[in-house]
Amino acid sequence: MLRVSSLNGDDGQRKISISLRHLDSHVPYYDVGMPPEAAAIIRDGVEWSTPVQLVGKVQALFPHVSATQVHSAWATMSEILWKRDELQLPSAQALLKELEDDIDVLDIHPADGVQQLAFVMKKIIQPLRGKVVEIGTDATYGTNSKHLELYTVLGEHDNAGFLLSYCLLSTAESIDIRKRKAALEAWAQKLRDTYGVIPVLFHVDKDMAEIGMIRSVWNAKIQLCLWHLKRAVCTRLDKRKLSTTPYQPHRAHAEYAFIDPNFKPSGRADPTEYEGGILEPPALIGNQIPVPCPHAITIKLPPTQTASAALTDITNTLDNSSATTAAPTNSESDPDEEENGKRAFCPPECRELIITAMENHLNAHPLIPGFCHPSPAGIREWAVKQMYTYCFENDLPEAWAYLWENWYRRGRWELWAQSEHPQIPRLKTTMMVENQ
Repeated sequence: MLRVSSLNGDDGQRKISISLRHLDSHVPYYDVGMPPEAAAIIRDGVEWSTPVQLVGKVQALFPHVSATQVHSAWATMSEILWKRDELQLPSAQALLKELEDDIDVLDIHPADGVQQLAFVMKKIIQPLRGKVVEIGTDATYGTNSKHLELYTVLGEHDNAGFLLSYCLLSTAESIDIRKRKAALEAWAQKLRDTYGVIPVLFHVDKDMAEIGMIRSVWNAKIQLCLWHLKRAVCTRLDKRKLSTTPYQPHRAHAEYAFIDPNFKPSGRADPTEYEGGILEPPALIGNQIPVPCPHAITIKLPPTQTASAALTDITNTLDNSSATTAAPTNSESDPDEEENGKRAFCPPECRELIITAMENHLNAHPLIPGFCHPSPAGIREWAVKQMYTYCFENDLPEAWAYLWENWYRRGRWELWAQSEHPQIPRLKTTMMVENQ
């Protein structure tokens, strides 16, 4: 208890008195340092035990030692097992040379500013030469604080996954265009030419650099991971933003006549919104680019208003070839109006049905009888018509524009539809790679 008093003295000076009494005993202090015995337990188990396993052993004898202390001590002590240099890639390369009975380091000369180290599991990849039909790849980005990425290639054989190769990569200091794709291609070419890795089916997420690598090096069917596909579509359908991927309805109509070119978003498109992060030009239909009449004026009402049939699309064809074309002055919907429910990108009740339909479209294949049309072209037409009809009947032009440009148009459909290859893949996702 602390008591402070202040009194005026006879000499005109103020006297302050402080009284302090301990009514409760202090919690006894203890040493928070790592006891030598605890450090010995960590040192003895550093090679064979994880930090989580060691926390229980240490705290059973020394309860005041925290899990953070155990993790920190284990990380420091374990450096003797793997650290060969202060620089990360030279250290890794020196360690791999000590394991040359099991590892082959690939001779790759990266571009300026690119750090790359790739190796194969020699005792796995050699016996499987020419036997692997399906392979998958994935990456862990931001593996450490020095911008290092870790890629892996895993092969499927006899319903089991076999690790084939790793690639450590950093392009943080490079200014070259498509630097990551070029580095991945150099790695893939070594796997193809030196070790005979020539897959028929290649499973990948929607990373366009990895997809570009596959297209450049292998003549394999790219099969997007079902889980990543569903997550990407769910994420976009859940957003309220109406502006979406630039949609070219006349290209879609030229390919399928049942697609109404007037069924399209009325607001401005977002030129930065593409699945995979890279805009790919759609394939031309018969080497022709269908365009609307060049001398046309189109007037549209904002999407938050109810438009009559007479005002939805008024087109006036001008006979004078020198007449100018008035550009539409459409603008995005006000976010507050979107939140009030006047217009939604995709209502919640429609999202699950769209995801279910896409999974059915992915699974369809000519070898599965009675499900849909027995040809790849027929399956695609069936899938496009089913999705378009649903969006049209539920007045979802923004959702349709997103689905067509990112998933159903020529150039994107081939990336995820199983029907585009004669064989049915065994794998549906890249989970086997991610689990490894």
